[in-house]
Amino acid sequence: MSDIWEEELAEARESEFVKARGRKVSAVSGMEIGSERAVIVFEGGSSLTLFHDPDCCESVEIADVTGDPEDLVGRHLVLCECVQSTDEARARAAIARAGCFYEDSHTWTFYKLGSDGGYVTLRWLGWSNGYYSERVAVKFTEVAL
Repeated sequence: MSDIWEEELAEARESEFVKARGRKVSAVSGMEIGSERAVIVFEGGSSLTLFHDPDCCESVEIADVTGDPEDLVGRHLVLCECVQSTDEARARAAIARAGCFYEDSHTWTFYKLGSDGGYVTLRWLGWSNGYYSERVAVKFTEVAL
């Protein structure tokens, strides 16, 4: 993937994070191993969703959760950041455990979420035949009151 494309993805992700920071979390869901979608709901009903929109020959899911997602509930979200990696050895081991057929390409995506009550890191693993995206998308949904 080109550097320009990566920069555009990072900017789009950050613009969604800006909308979520400072809001009070009322609920979390999907923050467990094997999940393909994680959602943070804020007071008032707005939400931040982390997900992968599947195409064909790829899989993207949460491979590990560090911290307790419930520590975010009732607190203000102060940290939202994303880090990506292609750590070959760790990815191969995780792919083997998941029984995946596609081992040609893989991407680790770490989403770090923090409140004034605790921190959670969601480690996503995407794998494919190399043609399809392994990225985790971020979408903020505003609820009009």
